[in-house]
Amino acid sequence: MTTAAPIPTPHADAPRAGALARLSVRRPVATLMASACAFLFGVLSLRELPLDLLPELSYPAVTIEVPFPGASPQEVESLITRPVEDAVAVSQGLVRLRSTSQAGLARVALLFRWSTDMGLAALEVREKLQQVQLPDGAEAARVLRFDPTLDPVLRFALTLPRAAEADLIRLRRLAEDRLKPALERLDGVAAARVRGGFEEEVAVLLDPRAPALEGVTLEQVADRLAAENVNLAGGVLREGRLEYRVRTRSELRELDDLRDTVVARDGEAVVALGQVAEVRRTTAERDLVTRLDGREAVEVAIYKASGHNTVAVAARVRQRLGELVRAGGLLEGARWVVTADQSTFIRSSLEDLGSAAWLGGALAILVLLLFLRDLRATLVVAFAIPLSVVATFLLMRLAGISLNVMSLGGIALAIGMLVDNAIVVLEAIAAQRDRAGPAADPAETAIAGSALVSRAVTASTLTTLSVFLPVVFLEGVASRLFGDQALTLAIALLASLVASLSVIPMLSATRSLRRLTDALGRATLGLLWPLRVPFDAAWRGVTFAFPRLLAPALAHPGAVLAVAVGLAGACYALAPRLGADFLPEMHPGLLSVEVSLPQGAALRETDRVLADLARRAAELPEVEAAFSTAGAISRPGEQDLVRESVGQLLLRLAPGAGLAGEERVERAVREWMSATPGLLPPVFARPGLVSVRTPLEVVVDGKDLDALRRFSAEVVRALEGVSGLRDLRSSARGGRPELLVSLDRTKLALYDLDAASVSAALEAAVRGRVSTELVRSDRDVPIRVRLATEGRASEEAIERIVVSPAGRAPVTLASVGHVELAEGPAEIRRDAQRRVAVISAEVSGRDLGSAARDVRERLRTLPTPPGLVVRLGGSATAMSEAFGSLAGAALLALVLVYLLLAAQFESFLLPLLIMGAVPFAGAGALLALLLTGTPLSVIAIIGAVVLAGIVVNNAILLVDRANQLTRREGRAPAEAARSAAFERLRPIVMTTATTVLGLLPLAVAGGEGAELRAPLAVTLVGGLSVSTLLTLFVVPSAYALFLSRRRRSPTEPEERSPQG
Repeated sequence: MTTAAPIPTPHADAPRAGALARLSVRRPVATLMASACAFLFGVLSLRELPLDLLPELSYPAVTIEVPFPGASPQEVESLITRPVEDAVAVSQGLVRLRSTSQAGLARVALLFRWSTDMGLAALEVREKLQQVQLPDGAEAARVLRFDPTLDPVLRFALTLPRAAEADLIRLRRLAEDRLKPALERLDGVAAARVRGGFEEEVAVLLDPRAPALEGVTLEQVADRLAAENVNLAGGVLREGRLEYRVRTRSELRELDDLRDTVVARDGEAVVALGQVAEVRRTTAERDLVTRLDGREAVEVAIYKASGHNTVAVAARVRQRLGELVRAGGLLEGARWVVTADQSTFIRSSLEDLGSAAWLGGALAILVLLLFLRDLRATLVVAFAIPLSVVATFLLMRLAGISLNVMSLGGIALAIGMLVDNAIVVLEAIAAQRDRAGPAADPAETAIAGSALVSRAVTASTLTTLSVFLPVVFLEGVASRLFGDQALTLAIALLASLVASLSVIPMLSATRSLRRLTDALGRATLGLLWPLRVPFDAAWRGVTFAFPRLLAPALAHPGAVLAVAVGLAGACYALAPRLGADFLPEMHPGLLSVEVSLPQGAALRETDRVLADLARRAAELPEVEAAFSTAGAISRPGEQDLVRESVGQLLLRLAPGAGLAGEERVERAVREWMSATPGLLPPVFARPGLVSVRTPLEVVVDGKDLDALRRFSAEVVRALEGVSGLRDLRSSARGGRPELLVSLDRTKLALYDLDAASVSAALEAAVRGRVSTELVRSDRDVPIRVRLATEGRASEEAIERIVVSPAGRAPVTLASVGHVELAEGPAEIRRDAQRRVAVISAEVSGRDLGSAARDVRERLRTLPTPPGLVVRLGGSATAMSEAFGSLAGAALLALVLVYLLLAAQFESFLLPLLIMGAVPFAGAGALLALLLTGTPLSVIAIIGAVVLAGIVVNNAILLVDRANQLTRREGRAPAEAARSAAFERLRPIVMTTATTVLGLLPLAVAGGEGAELRAPLAVTLVGGLSVSTLLTLFVVPSAYALFLSRRRRSPTEPEERSPQG
């Protein structure tokens, strides 16, 4: 905060110091045109600034997906995940490598530094993947330029009035054939994932008991169908002047074509497929079911590419969907319903923040008018505020800064500080005009007054800016959060400095403005009499009481310092009561419920439970839409959990439901689920708009999967007794029940078989093999060949499957191995190329910091088996790293402030007196956080770092004025301190009031995203208020105490005013 500077007498280099003011006053039209140009381009830039809730906190990512149908997690890990990791682990700019191996899918995520060129990074990854030899049966690797574990930016459901199987097939086709390609072509869309509905398929179910199939394998049948379904070019026939293209066409177009296809010979007779198999239209087996308000639907989830803006991507998707609807691109009667849209919350948050910032600016102007009682001066300042703010938007666009809570918070803070700079210049011009008399030239007095304080204003602004220099040394999340705010605030302060030294002198020198505002000013002040009368009375009370309180303080400075230090110490002693969180918890109007049935529950049963919950939830007045997914759970920062016995209910709350409505919905769902037998305890979560990890994670490193699973279970049991932890879960949990086939190598050798061929025969018989496609005019339909249900419906049936190749004596699976019921891992996670198990938990009813301390204590008492390593992860670790990084930045900022002040004052002692305001500001910030019940978070600590740079300015100008009186007029330190404090009382209170009132709406106003902006504003308001109050008494007392006892050495340089 820049307070009004003392008005010194002009010195020799004043014209040089006021060069900008002189230029602007001498050329008012050019100054106005330059201002208009900056305003115009600022407005245009504002329209182009990307909108986001916070700066991008997730690392830029490239994800590799390799489908391996039918493979277990262990097979996926050994055959795909490890080779892929080895190939890409040395990619340039890589900061983290993690992977998940699930049944049938390997997913490897590469996280890069924020400055990495992701186009080149993806190209390098593709080149390295070409060196990886994938196993037979694995599909080609897909390289995605996004992290699929993050929440999609937009999700919508497609529905039809009827939800019959045929309707859901049509909806699925619509989503995959029309919507998915159209949306993935949009700028910033990384992928459009389609889930739900039905996929059409032709089933060829071979009868294992058919005599005609003896000696014929399923692979032979599949190969025969593929060979009979061809449409191939055969070259060109030239006859004279004519050319004929030769084409062989033998396509399977109808089911009868399939049934009539010869697949074997029985003696002299041929065997058609229809004689040994059932051929029918069907749908592919589903691993999940999606519903909207209890009715089946198809979901499309939109993922944005790394580095792109959420609001812009969502807007493009909505616009494109609207165009498709208008062009008749949807099915008749089909409609799309948004189930989750991150951009809605972001827009509302920024709109509320902008409104609060402008309200704060209006309050600051109102207080300024009440203090100055001069409408002309107030209008001059009011003109400078929007000019500086809008010009800041132009520089933000050039610097690549998005419009988010942090950058807008910087602008809101700058509004109050901009008023302070303007007050300094206005008061200097007014004082110069008073000294020169009414006959003086307004232009000359404006130039002279501006020149007198230009150095002080510039030095004070640079001191404030110095606290932002350490941001270049920050790393991780702290750097991303603080960077945008620091740069925005720095830009706004520089813009305000230029406006204060150019526009304000020019307007102050304008005679026509004075004539215009004289009458209007009297009328305005008359309208404000209901505010002016109590305000004047209060200010008279302050000016009456202050010197009477200051006199005894200066008479007993030691006692004053002792009391002040004691009060500050008491505030710091209360710090342990202040909770700590990484980022404030937000309520974006979405509620996620994880539903789990006992292991082995069928997908149909899971879907029935979820459909019932969705229908009941949709009837609640607080719920606008209820979307359910049976068979899968999506968690931010984790791979999807795919299992028949789990599901997820996503509730979009109605506008205005608020936290109370959200809690009512949660209670209702808990009651319904507790009344449903067989359900496991639900897990409630709020889908995150910020890319951060689970609040608490315990990461266990080790090689042995069984040891990881056993110890993870012990950790879960140990943490169940920690207060405030809920929804404990382990990634090393057991997977779905499976039939484990164990092969006897000796018997395999006797029958001249190998494990790979036996495994392939089993997969073809049970899962089936897509051999070819039924040719349709609109879309080809896959043909899957497999055994009929009775041939694969039990352990005994599996053991009877023939696994020997064609042309040899039939050998059943029972002849070379046996089948047993087992339970394999659901997934295998790896981090930094090491196997890990992650135990995660949500924190409820207490702060993250204290919960993390209790977890550490509990883990210390738990003996760790050999070969395992335990560490704490999640947001708790990120919080500790960010707090440490910001603490270092704050310390460096204080050092820089001291260096600047020492250089300005040519003294080692005076900067220490000035910086004595900082601990009191910290005490005030702590007290404000405690009184408002706001936990300490990264946002609040950023406010404390900013506070260190702005609270010293009141003390700077107070000490500077006292130093002038001591040096120039020879007054005693106590008398000089008393006079300086009384002279500076009005500008100090005025500038503090404008800054505090400018921030107050951000601290107390509700609305979307208030949880994010309030900690910063509360910290600054509390710190500024307390530090200003104590500065008016503590700094004069310290000045009187230390300078009266000081004995200047003959060689010590004389202390100098920063104004020269």
